[in-house]
Amino acid sequence: MMTAPSLSAPAKEWALYYLRRGWSVVPVRRGEKIPAVPWHQFQNRRATPAEIDDWFVDPTMGVGIVTGPISNLTVLDFDGEIGAATEQSLLPRIGAGPVSLTGGGGAHRLMAHPGRRVPSRKGILPGMDIRADGGFIVAPPSVHASGRQYSWDVDAHVDDLGLPSLTESMIDLICQDVIHGTGSVSAVTHAAGPLGLQGSITDGREQYMRNTVLAVVADLKAKLGRLPTEEEVVAEGWPQYAAKVDFRRPGRGEAEFRMKVRYTLERAARGLVKVDRAVTKPVTHQQESVTGGVTGNVTPDGGLPLVYFNNIHPNLDAADFIERVLIDGGMSVTYGETNCGKTFFMTDLALHVAAGMAWNGRAVEEGGVIYCALEGSHGISNRVTAWRKHHQMEGVIIPFAIIPISINLLDPAADTERLIEAITKAQIEMRVPVRLVVLDTLSRALAGGNENAPDDMGALVSNIDRVRQATGAHVNGVHHSGKDAAKGARGHSLLRAATDTEIEITRASKDSPSIATVKKQRDLEIEGEWIFKLTIIELGLNRRSKPVTSCIITPADPEEAKPKGPKLNMWENMALQALKDAIGERGEMGFGDLPRVKIVPVETWKAKWMARASIEPDNKKRATWARTKNRILLLKMAYHKDDKVWLIQEDSDDGPQA
Repeated sequence: MMTAPSLSAPAKEWALYYLRRGWSVVPVRRGEKIPAVPWHQFQNRRATPAEIDDWFVDPTMGVGIVTGPISNLTVLDFDGEIGAATEQSLLPRIGAGPVSLTGGGGAHRLMAHPGRRVPSRKGILPGMDIRADGGFIVAPPSVHASGRQYSWDVDAHVDDLGLPSLTESMIDLICQDVIHGTGSVSAVTHAAGPLGLQGSITDGREQYMRNTVLAVVADLKAKLGRLPTEEEVVAEGWPQYAAKVDFRRPGRGEAEFRMKVRYTLERAARGLVKVDRAVTKPVTHQQESVTGGVTGNVTPDGGLPLVYFNNIHPNLDAADFIERVLIDGGMSVTYGETNCGKTFFMTDLALHVAAGMAWNGRAVEEGGVIYCALEGSHGISNRVTAWRKHHQMEGVIIPFAIIPISINLLDPAADTERLIEAITKAQIEMRVPVRLVVLDTLSRALAGGNENAPDDMGALVSNIDRVRQATGAHVNGVHHSGKDAAKGARGHSLLRAATDTEIEITRASKDSPSIATVKKQRDLEIEGEWIFKLTIIELGLNRRSKPVTSCIITPADPEEAKPKGPKLNMWENMALQALKDAIGERGEMGFGDLPRVKIVPVETWKAKWMARASIEPDNKKRATWARTKNRILLLKMAYHKDDKVWLIQEDSDDGPQA
């Protein structure tokens, strides 16, 4: 019989112990919840003892356990007071098994994997997440950010208890939305509920559930002269809540509603929450905030909502289906120059969402994906095939579909409703909500419109909003960089204003790795940089017996992504950017004995630099310009002839040329 090391033993001993139990382990940095190494491969194979030796040379490293089939593990992750209440309610359904106590005050209950796909998901029940396929947990003896250590519960130690099996009802709860025990996914209901709310609630559902329960408890208490029972609140409140919530998106079903009722009544009985009708009375109309914990009451005459200080609550759980990157129901743009790898990047991201696999060390909540390959299906078909082959997923079904034709999202009467219908149909056939729709590219979706014109760009954004509102899906557009890199993607500023998340893809040269950088977040912290390269995958032979290949995204060495060549000072970098901007704005094709590239007069370049350089006095500024220009030309970053100047360009096939 295996015996676990003591809690004071080095993490390496624990990693080897977990490996002997048949669990796949990865290293985790102290105080973090992200694997310290690229870990997709360890969802399909276990680390070797030699790899573990290398990882744990650093004595501060903690241990993570990869969940899912590789470790035969499904983990119920409970957090906070709400999670503890949920855990107690579920005990009769889940049985006794090993329990790990987290450094943050939560608990991990370990269950056996059922042998069929179980996605990792957040918020299945109040305070409860699921870590299964594509997920992992931090395990003892790792150290939490609080400084406290993860440990095994002495009354439910991993040495003493086997892994209980998930019941069918628990599997149904995890894998799909269970409404009234039918196992079916409810359609959106648009009828007004007894609380007088108009439209369906697709975001802010946790806040709406809380408000509904409080309102019903307050009304019943006023009528009965006592706190109502759980059954009384459910009988009165569930129809009101169910009439307004979009159940095509996971979670927040009847089981969760009962948990919220039970939790609210327990807190009310202890005096921890007020259920005074004067405070929590149902209102005529209510607006749900997508991005915060603020709910405003609109007056019967249509007045603007007023949210008072004591009614403002924090939004502690961002609705990010890719951890700290993309939010539910939002809009994002991924942009970059031609041949920078942006389409490969988005294909990889989208397939990870459909598979429910962690992406670049970040948690992912599984959902359906519709990839609109508006420039044709040949490339995307090969990219998907390469990804499937690389991740050894032949024969695995994931909720991913391609729309392989161009669509028109400029004219609201053209394809907007057809796209909504296709997404709705896919949700029914996939049996999961569609979480992500990719438009590759936005230019094709604009269907010939002028992307620099406010009317055309406004129409595109408006129709994308219609898709988001009707389906609850996040819509990402793959786009090109603008002339001025600082201003983001190409086109009218309306696009950037409407976007929740911007990801820029850059590439220093055709031989360099690409860098994906988060440039804007409306509701999340602006952070995230991923350096990647394209790795060739052979797919088979064509009719001429020649190999057919495509590429997949793999991590790259950050050193490889650094710009090659001489280091430029501030004024030289400014001059190079000024020349790029001048050519982008006013460049004309060379003629005569000049090269057939875009050129500008040297004076145009000079004026651009002079306007940006803050150097005084003027004679010093002119001298700095002369030195700067000459060095750029000396380094052969630009050429000039007959008072014309142009950049040394890199062609995607033939290398440097003038």
